[in-house]
Amino acid sequence: MIGRRRFAKSLVAGALVAPMLPALAANGIGVVLLHGKNPGSPTTSRQLEELRQAFPGAACAAEMPNMPWSLRRYIDGGWTKAMEEIGAALAAQRAGGARFLVLAGQSLGTAAAISYAALRGDIDALVATAPGHVPRQYYDSPKPFAMLVRQSVDEARSLVAQGFGQNMGRWSDINQGNTLSVSMRAADYLTYFDPNGDAEMTNVAPRVPGRIPVLMVVGNRDDAAH
Repeated sequence: MIGRRRFAKSLVAGALVAPMLPALAANGIGVVLLHGKNPGSPTTSRQLEELRQAFPGAACAAEMPNMPWSLRRYIDGGWTKAMEEIGAALAAQRAGGARFLVLAGQSLGTAAAISYAALRGDIDALVATAPGHVPRQYYDSPKPFAMLVRQSVDEARSLVAQGFGQNMGRWSDINQGNTLSVSMRAADYLTYFDPNGDAEMTNVAPRVPGRIPVLMVVGNRDDAAH
């Protein structure tokens, strides 16, 4: 069996980069890589950093911004803020001369990449590796650690409905089966964890424009593979 990291890195580098470079190098390729959830970050997501460094700089510029769910920012603002930061990173690539923009994510970064493609659509290719962050599964699961997230979602919904969405609170999250606690506003929390929201991949994936090619990479030991 091939491990998740090696599988994702080799498949993305081989299947995505190799066929595109000869045809697109003259136009410039810009890649934005979105890391996974805390403890993920540009400095701790080693596999993505290795991938970023593997891109040939003369033909392809790759960037991994520090996203709102990173180790040091967890979680900064709502989902809309994350979409704006992705848009800014892509705009920077475009300003630097890139004409073909690739958005690639890992885990929660994949959920954000799919959501961005669906909501804004101003990219030319989408790469989704080791998809993670599943609010609907968190909410519906009978497992005790998932029920903590459901309780947080219900409480946040109640506060928003009463007009108290800006209230700060500590809410439950899950990463790799471990329960985390995050401090943020109720309304912002809900944008990440509402099973009916734009952070839920099954809600937004059908809305990705058909013109955008998508490469989905799921390791054979990932839950999403079963």
